[in-house]
Amino acid sequence: MIRVGVVADQEFEGIGIRTTLEEDTQLRVVDPGRPVDVGPLLRAARLDVLILSFREEDEAVAALKDVGRRTCPPAVVVLAHDVTPSSVQRLLLHGANGVLRHISASAHLVWVVRATAGGALALCPDLAVPVVDAYLKPARRRQRRTSAQRLIARLSPREREVLLHVVEGRSDAQIAIKLSLSPYTVKDHLRSIRGKLGRDSRLGIARLAWQAGFEGELTTDGLEPIGA
Repeated sequence: MIRVGVVADQEFEGIGIRTTLEEDTQLRVVDPGRPVDVGPLLRAARLDVLILSFREEDEAVAALKDVGRRTCPPAVVVLAHDVTPSSVQRLLLHGANGVLRHISASAHLVWVVRATAGGALALCPDLAVPVVDAYLKPARRRQRRTSAQRLIARLSPREREVLLHVVEGRSDAQIAIKLSLSPYTVKDHLRSIRGKLGRDSRLGIARLAWQAGFEGELTTDGLEPIGA
């Protein structure tokens, strides 16, 4: 049996939450959801999950801080009225184990309570996508950088020099002057670069160089070339 407490700033909301939870026989609501402070409820009952429903985000954060000061605090699910990716992040950072949009909470409340009682972090689907994307973005950026560096590791030293000048926006003629090469040799190098990098345009090879971390020079950080 999962013991659930409800703290809502509006009595009718608390009653609605309780009604939804009581449809599951494995959940026991130990408070009717009437307006009450977190402290008295936690002192009066041992809870597995506490549900907070506040119209103001700051009130929810204050309640989360209160819960966090307790010994063996319950998991906390916040029903938020105005939800943005930044507000979800703020609630999670202050200890929320689950966050739901108030408007659609009834469709997800039971499974979220069960999940958080078991130690999981739970978000309704439309909130989970931006949060997960933000979490994965640095890893995806590193992955793209590493992949680009491995491709560039296939280039010869001279081809890397040519690529640097392409990234800096120079024409074939300008590159030829800079490197003391004939324009035809520059074209041959560019043809080879496009082939090795799997790109069919100057913009394509320049974009790959930027992904590899171009900042005045191209390095491969000791990576082995793809296909080596």
